[in-house]
Amino acid sequence: MKTLVFILLCIALLPASAEPLYAAERLEYSLYWNGIKAGKASLEKRESGDTVQLISTVTSTPLAGFVYTVDDLVVSTLKKRPQSDGIGLPSAYRIRLHEGRHRRDKEYRFDYAEKKILYINHLEKERIEFPLALPTLDPLSSIYHVRALPLEVGKSLHVTIFDSKRSYRMEVRVLRREEVDTPAGRFKTIAIQPVLQSEGFFSRRGEFFLWLTDDDRRIPVQIKTKIKVGTVTGQLSGITY
Repeated sequence: MKTLVFILLCIALLPASAEPLYAAERLEYSLYWNGIKAGKASLEKRESGDTVQLISTVTSTPLAGFVYTVDDLVVSTLKKRPQSDGIGLPSAYRIRLHEGRHRRDKEYRFDYAEKKILYINHLEKERIEFPLALPTLDPLSSIYHVRALPLEVGKSLHVTIFDSKRSYRMEVRVLRREEVDTPAGRFKTIAIQPVLQSEGFFSRRGEFFLWLTDDDRRIPVQIKTKIKVGTVTGQLSGITY
């Protein structure tokens, strides 16, 4: 079953004082398939000097693994940009997927001096160069970038992404404001729909939905995607700063 990039989210039991939007953090989620606990996910953000690293994981529970095993790891490494509101620009992106019988092990290397992206498929021994235009993000870092953008209900915004051997403009539809219940509590949110065309556990084409807290932090507290055999939902269960 082909799926699209796993884009992980955020949080539980928020502190009363607002944390910086890009503070170092570890976010944990519970995953449900048609209401049944099916796995867990995490997203960790690390900083060292001018380097930012985003690490996402998703794993199925032992019981769900009998039906469909999921064990995914995605790592995005970025360089901070001075006087920028964004997360930075990616320098490397690695995606290792094990979903059922399907496996992927791919890497993108961003070379801004030469204005090119080196695409590497480690399983198929494939190496291809593609042109790089600024600014271009990978699927994982694009979600952090969207968190920093102004969101107006009823309008769309666009972010350029490189994935699956091509660059494209990802449309992000700002759908509505609503309150959602999670194991961590009830939150006022803005629902958005990033129209992805990527690989990973979450989201089919045009079927990925994300709920961000309706405040300056824009913390994703719920995700939802439709698959061939139902719906997968991720809800926040914990956060560590």
